[in-house]
Amino acid sequence: MKFEATPTEQLREIKKGVSELLPEAEFLKKLEDSYRDGRPLVVKFGADPSRPDLHLGHAVVINKLKLLQDFGHEVNFLIGDFTAQIGDPTGRKKTRVQFGSIQ
Repeated sequence: MKFEATPTEQLREIKKGVSELLPEAEFLKKLEDSYRDGRPLVVKFGADPSRPDLHLGHAVVINKLKLLQDFGHEVNFLIGDFTAQIGDPTGRKKTRVQFGSIQ
């Protein structure tokens, strides 16, 4: 794959409108490796459908995901389904509160 923008150019565009990118050096290294090897980054973003609080702040992340796509990277936008039905398996004792019915 041939990228149009260098890793530094990609990083500069991604940082626009962002107060902080952590860890920036690690992200730049991944962009450089991707550029050098000619393979896109695979970026995943997960949304919890059991939460009613999808808000304007998520637009920033979604816009940055679109920007990464425009640079040629692969974006996987995940909306949980099965784990949303049974609860979070991170050690919490409580099942998530269900919003609406899942059929």
